[in-house]
Amino acid sequence: MSAGYGADTYCLGALRPGRVVSGKMLLAQAAYRRLTTPRGTCRDGDSGTVYGIDLADYIGEIGDKASVVMLPAAARAELCKDDRFASVTVRSVPTFLTNGDVEIEMEVDIEPADGSEDFMFTLTASRAGVAFGGVS
Repeated sequence: MSAGYGADTYCLGALRPGRVVSGKMLLAQAAYRRLTTPRGTCRDGDSGTVYGIDLADYIGEIGDKASVVMLPAAARAELCKDDRFASVTVRSVPTFLTNGDVEIEMEVDIEPADGSEDFMFTLTASRAGVAFGGVS
């Protein structure tokens, strides 16, 4: 039986007061925020100092070619810090653009720790930012 994780305000790029999310969308949004929050900017005691990895900054810091190799493992390591996730798998497909930049499309499979249904979400990361693709 699923314990569930309650509900929260919808928040992908900005808070949407009055719009509530639960279930796999709640967990996908939590994962997305963890992957787009610069480490050290969350003010939540000691756990806030190790929360987050801004994927866009990560790509900019280590370079396009290195990020193609390292980004899936870095994203997985960050998401595994969330005790709501029993297991996390990250797959990526890079696209090298004509301007020399890279876009990395990522599929993230999550098995929730409460026994609820596994789900997958997608996102695209580049130096310019991270875009949420959707949940299935």
